[in-house]
Amino acid sequence: MVETSNSLAYAALGAALLAGASALAPAARAADPSPTRIYMAPGTSPLLAAYEQRARREAAAAREAWLQAGHSEAEAASVAPPAITGGVVYGKNLSATVPNAYPEIGFSYTTGTPGLQSVYFIFVSPDGQSAYYATYGEPQYTTSGKIGFESPNPPALWSQPGTWTLTVLQIIDRAGNLVTYDAAQIASLFSKPSYTVVDTGTVDALAPTISGGKLLNSTVFLSATYPELHATITGSDSGSGLWLAYLIVQPPGASYSFYENVPLPLAKKSGAIDASTLFAPNDQTGTWNIVGFALCDFAQNCSGSVKQSDIVALFGTDTFNVRP
Repeated sequence: MVETSNSLAYAALGAALLAGASALAPAARAADPSPTRIYMAPGTSPLLAAYEQRARREAAAAREAWLQAGHSEAEAASVAPPAITGGVVYGKNLSATVPNAYPEIGFSYTTGTPGLQSVYFIFVSPDGQSAYYATYGEPQYTTSGKIGFESPNPPALWSQPGTWTLTVLQIIDRAGNLVTYDAAQIASLFSKPSYTVVDTGTVDALAPTISGGKLLNSTVFLSATYPELHATITGSDSGSGLWLAYLIVQPPGASYSFYENVPLPLAKKSGAIDASTLFAPNDQTGTWNIVGFALCDFAQNCSGSVKQSDIVALFGTDTFNVRP
């Protein structure tokens, strides 16, 4: 039986989001070959891992720019960490059917001498199963200030109506230092940490139906031009449409896993969705494991499983080989 839930993290998404940020595996940080590869530490939700990794990648880029400008790692580590000192979320009764109905966010900050690079905001839906993502990305050279901005993305037509709450917040300074706040910390800093969605059109709360899956090769050769584990997941979705399919794979002996976050450019109602995984020349060789799979719709409802028996039932195996 394939497990079904209303999230990219299955039933655990809400709990994982509320638990705040998790550390990326050190081995994963050492080699980051693809912007679509999302690393997951044990127990991390796929959606949270994807959101966190955006911030981590920007922090790494900021650190590299800082070093290229003639600064040192020791100097970057010695500056005062960036901090959010207060904030508020505007946007009562946002209608997703009205153009430009964006949530507005105000916040105050402090940093060390490098200044502010960016701030990432993750809002969780009323049922805790979906998330909305906003970013402030205009670098500031002052070490403190107050900023107000509109999120560039309106609520989706398929969004759940009700109160969406700011649950994870990440601030990065121009030296690449990253600080993450969890829900409890945000609640103490923001006078209003939420916005309300109304009139979303047709709410999609049903996950796609999975009807089949295929592994199209059992061995990945790292020397190939495109070293991929080719796979498809077949299904249908009568609501917002099929949007993303993926496998979660794990190297031999590793404590972390990853998946490829490559959604379709346009959602479709049914068919076989590509769930292939791209490998890098420096990936580990040996016998790898498939430790999860998912088929998701545009509204972030997913069907999938992390059970070995479900993986084997769908693909006929839960292992594959990686060779030079």
